[in-house]
Amino acid sequence: MRNTKTDNKNIALAKRIQQLRNDIDLHRLIGLNLKALKKSDISNSLLGHIQNLALGSIAVCICKIYEDPKRNELDSIPSIIESLRALKLTVGQHKKLTEFGMRYGNSSKLTDPKSYFKGTLGLFTGMHFVTFERMKKYRDKIGAHSESKVKITSLPSHDEFEAFFSFAKDFYTIVADAIINVGPAIFERQVGNGFFKLIQAMGIDEPVFDFEEKA
Repeated sequence: MRNTKTDNKNIALAKRIQQLRNDIDLHRLIGLNLKALKKSDISNSLLGHIQNLALGSIAVCICKIYEDPKRNELDSIPSIIESLRALKLTVGQHKKLTEFGMRYGNSSKLTDPKSYFKGTLGLFTGMHFVTFERMKKYRDKIGAHSESKVKITSLPSHDEFEAFFSFAKDFYTIVADAIINVGPAIFERQVGNGFFKLIQAMGIDEPVFDFEEKA
């Protein structure tokens, strides 16, 4: 029998992940093409405003996706894990969950999905603790409250943003596929592709969509 609570939370998580995908793409595209864009007719103030909005939204999305459900009911990864019922895994489910865990360094024996997910999440957030704290600080002090006196000397790299997106996407997918048994959503890049086409239409020579892949 399907766990409606887990299903609904996972659907809400998917929407948040899609928003994060859009914001990361928008923030990256402006940064990669900033020099050329500044030479165009578009306002530099507008570019800065759009990029700051995207960054603020990235911070909010990451926090909402990974936040612990302390008092409020959330649709975060920890909240979804808490909503899981006891489940006797099939061979196929066991294989899929183990592959997910191993991808993020969890080599422990899988006996209970809830504890296994908690362990895998703990390993990931432990590795990216500094980034998560920076994002919370940005959200709380600048993004959410606009306290101009607060200074953050270094924001996380694009690779860190992508790491948080990838884990969330993989978690959502494994829950949808192996736990709920529904086809997972596909995360589109229509916002990023649309903004890239806009840059091209503005006459920007050889615009860049993404960073070069590392060898």
